[in-house]
Amino acid sequence: MQREAALEGCWSFLPFHWRNWWQPVFPDMARQAGDVPSMFDDITGEVRSDLAALKSLKWTDMMSREASLALPTVKCPASCSEWKHKALNHLPLNIVFEHFLGLSVDLYSNPTLRQCSNFFRDDYRTPDLIMANEEWVVKASIMFDAGGEPVVLCCRDHSAKNKLSMMHPLRHPTGTVASSTSNQFCPAIVVPRTI
Repeated sequence: MQREAALEGCWSFLPFHWRNWWQPVFPDMARQAGDVPSMFDDITGEVRSDLAALKSLKWTDMMSREASLALPTVKCPASCSEWKHKALNHLPLNIVFEHFLGLSVDLYSNPTLRQCSNFFRDDYRTPDLIMANEEWVVKASIMFDAGGEPVVLCCRDHSAKNKLSMMHPLRHPTGTVASSTSNQFCPAIVVPRTI
């Protein structure tokens, strides 16, 4: 049972169209994990299209990208949200995988970068909805950077340079708007006391 849960956990980290690349290598894992929902979306093509539309400054180009440009649907590991075309900060893929899988995945990043996981929020893996709309999903996102390496996108305030630990207040049980000020919508207030 633990093995199946581990396989399902690993498979859920792969974006849907990446799974085709891995099925021939791990056919048993693919069969056992089945259609587990993906934690990440690969938005490389969408970001490139958004940036091209913004660069062209043509109304028709921007209107075709309206849905992608209008909502902050990239979820940062600190649980902030960001617009796809502004999510230029990123983290190495293996740092995020290691943190949430609890496994060592030494792929390509500098080991000293592991300290940046101090600001990760535990509920990062679950998507948020903007105003409880099922079509406006704020989700963890991956893209291929200019060097061709897959990276996990962050908001403009967080990156691998952040080393400080963060304390995340509780979220409202019915959900909140995922934003840079999402902590202001929580039902808890931290009151420091000196003993």
